[in-house]
Amino acid sequence: MRRMLLGLLTALAVALGSTLVAAPAQAASKPLTIKRIATQSIDWVGTAAVKPAVKKAKKVTILKRTMTVRQGKRVVTKNRSSAKLKPGTYRVTTKVTYRFKGKKRAAVARQTLKVEQGRCATLADYRSIKVSPAPRAGDAFATVAKKLRHSGDLLSDIVGPTSLAQWREFAVEEGDAETIAAFDVLIAEYGGEALMDLGVYRVCQRPRKSVDIVYIDGHVVDKAVGSL
Repeated sequence: MRRMLLGLLTALAVALGSTLVAAPAQAASKPLTIKRIATQSIDWVGTAAVKPAVKKAKKVTILKRTMTVRQGKRVVTKNRSSAKLKPGTYRVTTKVTYRFKGKKRAAVARQTLKVEQGRCATLADYRSIKVSPAPRAGDAFATVAKKLRHSGDLLSDIVGPTSLAQWREFAVEEGDAETIAAFDVLIAEYGGEALMDLGVYRVCQRPRKSVDIVYIDGHVVDKAVGSL
């Protein structure tokens, strides 16, 4: 009897063991999983760009991935491949259609997503920006962006990198003698190949203020405050 009970217990242990081992293997073989979108943190200016992300097996072919975003009762975006979201709390439904082993399948995931907004820049932050006429002595692009908490709008993003010599040529075409003379001084100081750029930033004063930063070779040589 004792041997019979021992045999039964051994058999049960083996059965339970095989069951416990098999469960993770089945979970691991899931062909596609929709990843949870993490909380987004943005500068105080701008939006967060979000899109569906998945983890899939090698033989999975993704046919379509869409997301529907709601904020309260309002539908922000429906069945789109991505969304740009302002600070706030949203309900996101992600749907992914895929093919696996010749069969068309679909996966759906729902979650709450938060987009957090950073603290805005102030005139005190603006005043902390280091200006220097000496080559590469003023604050750099990245330092200004960090102090003002956003990357700003750069003129070079519109017209491309432009040297002092090229700016002087524009002044010559306009026939502006005063500006030509100013660029002659800058070229004597920095060289004609030095790149000049203008960055426009915002600070959260009331009324709203804009900040203009002049860069030469990526470093601040002048700054000014205006109104939006």
